[in-house]
Amino acid sequence: MLIAVLLIACGQEPLSDTPVRATLDDGQVLMGAVQTETLQLITGMGTVDVPLVDIGEVQPVEGGALGGSGNHVSVWLRNGSELRGEWAAPALRMGLQIANESVAVDLPTESLERFQLQGGEMMPVGEVYRIRTIYGDDFVVDPDETWVELDNDLGTFGPALSEIASLEPVMLAGEGSDTEELWRMSLDTGTVLLGALQGTADDGASLELALPLGPEQLTIPIADIAGIERQNWVGYDSYAPSMSKMDADDDTAMGEQAAEAAGGWFDNSRQSSFKKRH
Repeated sequence: MLIAVLLIACGQEPLSDTPVRATLDDGQVLMGAVQTETLQLITGMGTVDVPLVDIGEVQPVEGGALGGSGNHVSVWLRNGSELRGEWAAPALRMGLQIANESVAVDLPTESLERFQLQGGEMMPVGEVYRIRTIYGDDFVVDPDETWVELDNDLGTFGPALSEIASLEPVMLAGEGSDTEELWRMSLDTGTVLLGALQGTADDGASLELALPLGPEQLTIPIADIAGIERQNWVGYDSYAPSMSKMDADDDTAMGEQAAEAAGGWFDNSRQSSFKKRH
């Protein structure tokens, strides 16, 4: 029986095989299976466990091989969210099917260019709430389960994100060269408030964000938020990236067809092109 280990403690119960495809920088492609449930990512928001079932693919942040980026990767979830951080201990043992046998190999992660899983897109269609961080993360959150607090002279207000039309930082000039960063909160009711954004986490300086896919929750320091934006992605279903933005092997990729065109392996080219235009 093949034993494939990725971040699994000794003595843990065996897990079902997860099909993966690993592309190396010398052109080799390894298609096999691992036994794991999560990928552990060290991010600016802390260390998070990302369920493999929610992941589409993993790529080095700097491009090229994983060794050249210091294990820093972009983890693309199937709903278009992108999480960035250091892949903690990416030692990976795969089982390759050769001559009707499972041959165990240690993946040379230093040479890894791309790590793909199977499954189609789960992109939200319609209004989405998108968070960007100073670390390069770009992910959607569950607006009905995420709350923010804003404090000013009128009081403290704590709406759910789904009640907010827009939320953006503004800089107000103070005395001398001093400036004060406040946040402008526009509600769907037409109310516009200006004040200090308060943390909803225990530390008082961070927001707790609920995610519909991937980690159930992320805690991010308010100072590390680059943007909170509500967008309409209604057109995503009919969106097709230009041919120049797609690999030749994926020129017919569209949504679920992207996985089919790649033999069932996830491809983020459509998501990436769409998000660059929004």
